[in-house]
Amino acid sequence: MILRESDWRAQRLRFHTDIRSTKIAQLETRKQMSVLIYDEAAKLQLRLSGTAWVEASAEADTAWQMSTPFARRCYMADVAPGTVVDTPTSGLPSWIEGRKPDEAQLIHARDNFAVLLFFI
Repeated sequence: MILRESDWRAQRLRFHTDIRSTKIAQLETRKQMSVLIYDEAAKLQLRLSGTAWVEASAEADTAWQMSTPFARRCYMADVAPGTVVDTPTSGLPSWIEGRKPDEAQLIHARDNFAVLLFFI
């Protein structure tokens, strides 16, 4: 999960995540969630509790378009996050390692992308 926006007035955090991760399936049955955030520069750690849901349509489409192609690249991984593999790997297809994908190469990666909205 990558924190992409905080709206303290609405008490909302917006994260980008891979829809194939186990946390997404867990949120389908239980919306309560805790998040641990660490700010290295401030030497501050926060534990926040609240409710969350996954947004995979309109808001996710906008977030996807606003992300750079390099940021979207991680959603091209062949396997879900947390999948046990035989050797250390980024999970990306070998042909994209170290390269910036173009829009055509990213089309299928959108299927793996979701926005997680967390309300404190």
